[in-house]
Amino acid sequence: MFTEKSERYINSIVKSFFIDTADHNYILARWSFLHHLHRDFYWNSLHCLEKYLKASLVLNGISVADQSHAIHEMFQIFFEYSKDIIPSIIIPPFRIDTNSDWTTETMAGFISRIEKYGDPNNRYAYFSYFQNWDNLIKLDAVVFVCRRLCVNLDKDISGEDWAQYPNYRAWLKSEPTFQPLGAFPGMPQTNNETRAEELEEALFRLNFAFIKDEKYLCGNLQGFKAENSWLTILDSIPPDNDRTEALRWLVANIKFDRKTKAEINKMISECAP
Repeated sequence: MFTEKSERYINSIVKSFFIDTADHNYILARWSFLHHLHRDFYWNSLHCLEKYLKASLVLNGISVADQSHAIHEMFQIFFEYSKDIIPSIIIPPFRIDTNSDWTTETMAGFISRIEKYGDPNNRYAYFSYFQNWDNLIKLDAVVFVCRRLCVNLDKDISGEDWAQYPNYRAWLKSEPTFQPLGAFPGMPQTNNETRAEELEEALFRLNFAFIKDEKYLCGNLQGFKAENSWLTILDSIPPDNDRTEALRWLVANIKFDRKTKAEINKMISECAP
């Protein structure tokens, strides 16, 4: 058991290390999506979800000292102690027309996809990607769920004047829109009015999970974007000496992870000598 003072220290550390930085990554992910920087959307989505999950895990007594960036593994642990609170399938906002190519997806499936396309190697555009309009809506929904569980779910809070339930688990189950950390993710502090407006725009534009003002909910998210990496393009080219030379140059001059390097060497082996 921690003393009340040490617990305050721990909560402040978790907020500083994980929750505040996750909020900023989340804003960056939304800004990237709205400005068609899709690889940066995946990169920042990975980091914000990783940090929210780590915050929830440590506050619920689960060490993340040995956790890497494998957010699908963290989510499995997270889901085990929260499945009585959170949905397994991402629920679209009632304002979204699910007949307009919305793709039904589990939270676990979405998180695995974010992990795949947010992989550090994809900073260098190693992988092809497909981006559908509903990915932003899904990120908002998953962040809303993960962020509200960044508390000690089973701690007895019945003696607190502000508490309406015996613990956060009961509170969150009874009030599905309740956010213990505050209604909205935190934004970086700035004295620049224009910059503050830009940050608000990035956070709230077409955000049906965190609704601040109806003025932000107008716009259009229809459509999709796909982009092939050069590795995919080279793989589609019939084997010849030129392709072989380019691939050999790649492995000699650029660092790849073991799996990608093996795929490139396989392409080389298929080329003409």
